[in-house]
Amino acid sequence: MEMAADDAAAAARGRRGQAQSERVDLERLVRRSGDAWQPAAGRRGGRLTFDWRTPATAVQADRRRLAQAFGNLLANAVEHGGGEIVVRSRPTGGGIRVEVEDRGSPAQRGRPGRGRGLAIASRALEQAGGRLTSFDRPGGGRVAVAELPVERRG
Repeated sequence: MEMAADDAAAAARGRRGQAQSERVDLERLVRRSGDAWQPAAGRRGGRLTFDWRTPATAVQADRRRLAQAFGNLLANAVEHGGGEIVVRSRPTGGGIRVEVEDRGSPAQRGRPGRGRGLAIASRALEQAGGRLTSFDRPGGGRVAVAELPVERRG
């Protein structure tokens, strides 16, 4: 509750609240974001599936900002992509790679106002020590790639 009050006070001053870094179960966070967007994907004639191939993975990040980042990536896939949306995870050398892929047509892209959600997602991932990239799929669709360092047990 205190963090929400801090965020509200910061917003009133035109700023963001202080980031609160904590241990975050990334799979759980991403699946919850997906659950929130599943009905919208269905209404648009698509579906959201998970291909999670990473063992239990924790990252050190601000949970709210990371949830916002993945919510924005899924929102873009549902609203601007369409068709089947696949969320994949793969381990990398020192972290995890999460891909959000849609099968939309290029005609659905480039609508006015697009891109702000990706900028917000990119900043949130950078604050967690990660990065965001994206590319067009041959034949249509887009893939957003979030890469994050994992918390080491030890």
